[in-house]
Amino acid sequence: MWNKRRFCSALLLPFLLVLPAGLRADDMPAPPPAPIGPAILVLTSFDVPPAKISRAVALLKAYRAAATRTAGNRTALILQQIDWRNRFLVYESWKDNAAYEANQRSAAATRLCAGVLAIANGNCDRRSYYQVALGPHRLPQGPGTVYMMLHLDVFPSKLHPFFTSATRVAEMARKGRGNLFYDVASGVAVPWNYMAFVGAWRDRKAFEEYETSDYARQFRTSVQDVLGSPFDDRLYTAIK
Repeated sequence: MWNKRRFCSALLLPFLLVLPAGLRADDMPAPPPAPIGPAILVLTSFDVPPAKISRAVALLKAYRAAATRTAGNRTALILQQIDWRNRFLVYESWKDNAAYEANQRSAAATRLCAGVLAIANGNCDRRSYYQVALGPHRLPQGPGTVYMMLHLDVFPSKLHPFFTSATRVAEMARKGRGNLFYDVASGVAVPWNYMAFVGAWRDRKAFEEYETSDYARQFRTSVQDVLGSPFDDRLYTAIK
């Protein structure tokens, strides 16, 4: 059974052992705020030459089929970037670290990265995250579903207020018209400041309503001064 106190203590242990290079003591973040659960989220991204798009799609379909049959898997989405069809994203959710680690050792995960390395323009970029704000996932009801992935690099000393703002915008987004899910995650690597936002909307219009909403605009304004990266969200469609 997941033990929250033990989990947060494990997160703090690296700080007690060593201070990461280039990180000042006053930049050390506070522990991730409650509630934080045991789920591990994974993002795998890569791009291929246009001539190898069909091979990439076949590779991802095979991985999805294997992952969704694996114990502890909650989500296995394979996505293709809109207007840049040779860029791909895999979004996975595992119920806990044990399930995630078991899948990492699986033949399916090995085949995925080996296949990516054989056809991609770069490495198999596979990153894991702790959950910050997860809600229910509703099933898409048509072919127009739009998926968003946003990656942000936050100053470590500003993580606590950032988590609060991120949780708030996620809660508001889930209430918006056409939203299917909106997840926020924090990288497992100390100092946890690599953030990922993944969401889905019924159609492009619903997403654009989110983008131009008062709460989304307020979020962008409120976090601008704590970011070490551009605010760069990317849109995807699901591979069937």
